[in-house]
Amino acid sequence: MTTDANRGSVIQEFYRGTNILITGGTGLMGKVLTEKLLRSCPNLNSIYLLIRTKKGKDVGTRLNDLFEEPVFDRLKIEQPGFRDKVVAVAGDCAEKDLGLSPQDRQRLADSVDVVFNLAATVRFDEHLRTAVYTNVRSALYLIQLCKECVHLKVLIHLSTAYSHSYRRYIGEVIYDPPMTAEDVIKLVECLNDDTLTNVTPGLLGQWCNTYTFTKAISEHAVRNNNLSCPVGLFRPSIVHCTAQEPLPGWIDKPSGPTIAFVRIGMGFQRVSINDSTAKASFVPCDMSVNAIIASAWDVCQRGKPGREEISVYNSVSTCDNPVIWKQASSYVLKHFSKCPFDDVMWMPFNVECLKLSYYKFFAFFLHTLPALLMDILLFCKGQETKMMKMYKKLDCQNEIIGNFSKYEWEFDNDNVRKMWTNISDEDRNIFHFDIGDLNWHEYFCRSVEGYRQFLLKQDPKNLPKAMEHAKRMKRIHMVTTFSIIAFILWLIWSVFLRQFL
Repeated sequence: MTTDANRGSVIQEFYRGTNILITGGTGLMGKVLTEKLLRSCPNLNSIYLLIRTKKGKDVGTRLNDLFEEPVFDRLKIEQPGFRDKVVAVAGDCAEKDLGLSPQDRQRLADSVDVVFNLAATVRFDEHLRTAVYTNVRSALYLIQLCKECVHLKVLIHLSTAYSHSYRRYIGEVIYDPPMTAEDVIKLVECLNDDTLTNVTPGLLGQWCNTYTFTKAISEHAVRNNNLSCPVGLFRPSIVHCTAQEPLPGWIDKPSGPTIAFVRIGMGFQRVSINDSTAKASFVPCDMSVNAIIASAWDVCQRGKPGREEISVYNSVSTCDNPVIWKQASSYVLKHFSKCPFDDVMWMPFNVECLKLSYYKFFAFFLHTLPALLMDILLFCKGQETKMMKMYKKLDCQNEIIGNFSKYEWEFDNDNVRKMWTNISDEDRNIFHFDIGDLNWHEYFCRSVEGYRQFLLKQDPKNLPKAMEHAKRMKRIHMVTTFSIIAFILWLIWSVFLRQFL
């Protein structure tokens, strides 16, 4: 029996005694979600993490490795007994029936109360077969498992705010998919890899990549397989570093614009594709996770038997606290001078191009030519030439990322706003997700420090040395730039002007 003395907030009480299943728990949002639930909902009963074997490591080893990451350091201090509540379940979302053994499946069916489906491949250029199996077929398998769960209270399915990115207005509704889940699964099962690769561009149609394509289909699949319990669809936009919890600036791996920012900071990338005046919908990972946790409670409050539409939550920043790409880039670039990376290749700078033709023009001079010169030097030294290959890959990835950075979307986030209004003051402090309070300049400064510490794993003690090297690269950049400008002016004078004087 819960007394007033140990009673938690409304949302904390919602999770009291619950058994939670998280798929995708080893991903960026999955780690933050697991940590936050264990730390802020200490009276939950258990969390089941669906984990696959990888690189010869079994699920137990991978779970131990997971909790060695710095994102769990605060949890170890505040809730030292948390490991007793975490159960690793061997499974693979890309496999049939989630790769579960009959025993584990029955254990989950008998005990799970809340399900967070975060599992997905988020690679934009993923092969269609892999994307369909991981993002679509796994959702159908999970829904079937949910139907077997006798105590299930709610299912939250994670998608993306760009699942229908061909639309410039995206509401908190589920739009018609390009294909049904059943049809796309049959298609990839009957075609070989080469044929599937060839037909993929035609299948995608208005969808810019296999990620958004399969996410749109999985949303529809979740809606059309309504469970007896309430279901919520959660759509974050560009998930980025944490703002505060459990530590500022944390991120585990680069993706999307983060890749570009890190490359720019290293002096490796000097040109990008984006509309500098367009709104960039970044969302801090911890704020988005807090909203996911609250959404499970909110869906249960809203859910009613016979409800035709599931609750949709667009977790975006453009509605309440917009930041444009030019601002975000300037904040990051300015902080690189105060917190540079070790051994940068060149002084960080970035030429922003809206059109692909402009990008290719500047990339030729700022990417291709330097890469060619470096490969010539490597060849002369008898070393492997690799810079041209690396920049070719970089330019291809920039074109893929450009599908999201050169446009602006208008989102509706009324359900997220109403949820913030409906939760208690106590829960607002514990599960803060009001992006309107975020200071973007401070946030991106912390993000740069997070890139250095958590992505590149560079020692803070090396920062003075890195700053000296960065200053040296800046002097070289200035001398090189001045020399090129002087040469161009001399050439113009010699070829065009001198004959007229």
